Amino acid sequence: RQMLEERGFLGLENTATKESDFAWNPLNRVAEDKRECRLFLDQMLAHFTGIKHVWTTVSLEGNLNILDECLEREVKLIYLSRRNLARAVISRRLAAQAQIFQLGASMEHRARWRKATFEKIDREEFVRERDQIRELDQTLRAHLEHKPHLSLYYEDLYGSPKAQRAAVSQLCQFVPIDGSILSAEAISNFLGRKDRKQTDKNTLKRIPNYWQLRWYL
Repeated sequence: RQMLEERGFLGLENTATKESDFAWNPLNRVAEDKRECRLFLDQMLAHFTGIKHVWTTVSLEGNLNILDECLEREVKLIYLSRRNLARAVISRRLAAQAQIFQLGASMEHRARWRKATFEKIDREEFVRERDQIRELDQTLRAHLEHKPHLSLYYEDLYGSPKAQRAAVSQLCQFVPIDGSILSAEAISNFLGRKDRKQTDKNTLKRIPNYWQLRWYL
């Protein structure tokens, strides 16, 4: 956010994409401009050894620019997605309603999450967003095919202990780092705790029109 502000992208109307679903995001304006995207990544990678990009928050054009820049720089690229993309849509919608996007390192926001009141989610909008994300996911996967990257699924990282161990092992080999240096306690806390999942069945049932959405989940 600080870097976007320094480059003058915060607080400006995104005139280039004002009709876009991503006009709300100032990073989209950066990502869609090849020159600005390159300069922004230069600035990011000068400060950080790794960056996280949420690919559902910028357009296809912006995502392709980011991916191509990273591939050209030989950045270690990890593509994380979900098998159940409808769940990803629900997770984002509920997090935005509650304004709780993570439960915190020590689960300090868990009580507030349990007390959050959720509004109805329009079924047609929900299906449209799911289909858009599915199409974007397929396009990005096709773009990365035969190019150096690691593809992982959320369900494996947060799934059974066996699937989780395999996913963490893949990550370590790809980066590469010695997996023995990782904190078993941290892995258990962030990946192994079932109560860390925000959109569990009990949470979903608190959506007023859950009965309209459950068949998609």
